[in-house]
Amino acid sequence: MALTLPANYISALGQGFQESWLVEISNTGGTGGSTDYIRIGTEEVVPGVDTNDKYHALIQNRMSIRESIDLEKGTAKTGNISITCHDGTLANHSQKLSKEILNQGTRYYLNHTVTVKSKVGSIGSSDYLTIFTGRLKDVKLNSNHQVVLTIASATPIDFIKIPQYQSSSGNYFPIFYGTGTPTPASTDASKAFTDGGRMFPVEVDTLNDGQYNCLAHRAVTDGRLHYPIKDMFESNGLPLFVPLEDIQNNSFDDYEGATNDTNRNVLFT
Repeated sequence: MALTLPANYISALGQGFQESWLVEISNTGGTGGSTDYIRIGTEEVVPGVDTNDKYHALIQNRMSIRESIDLEKGTAKTGNISITCHDGTLANHSQKLSKEILNQGTRYYLNHTVTVKSKVGSIGSSDYLTIFTGRLKDVKLNSNHQVVLTIASATPIDFIKIPQYQSSSGNYFPIFYGTGTPTPASTDASKAFTDGGRMFPVEVDTLNDGQYNCLAHRAVTDGRLHYPIKDMFESNGLPLFVPLEDIQNNSFDDYEGATNDTNRNVLFT
């Protein structure tokens, strides 16, 4: 994890001041005030003038961040953080940590952003060093009535789905991210190439009686299939496609006998 250290942070480190870790857990409040988060730390810290914004000295364990690097595969992975907290009262919520974080009202914390910062000595809040960003993965109370939080590392693939549904041929119905842009229809009587359209690839699953069945990511409207023309490009440099002649523009959800199955749509030509 590459970090850029503020000058005041470096100076405080050089003077041997004690380091504190400060943790902010966001919720779905959205009011723009101090109730939009829970703040806890290894010491009590008031970053401004409002004591409701303070980091409560509730963390009881020695937190650590572990990062593993596989040089052979060229990959890196950051592990989860476990935080054990005293079930104290939060100034900005006027109730105990366990009751607030497990609240079933309008504020929810699970799967929301968690930021961990490092503070050395008496440096100002603008010089706190962000050392970890993740999401709250799990909350539980242990036998000692302590609140145990598990923070998962935030990665670019968080919440990304993977294909789940297969055709009889063993191919997966795809997952699609982004948007597609319909292009003008083209027929034998009125031929037209793509003009500013945005394509996404589909896999040919089967060829039955001259009909190509292509797996779609969802129910598609105005979803005429196209074919790329080799070495031909639009004026903006994008590949040129030609729509395939067909009476069908929309996907069908009765493929392989799975009637009205929204997870198994096909486009055919």
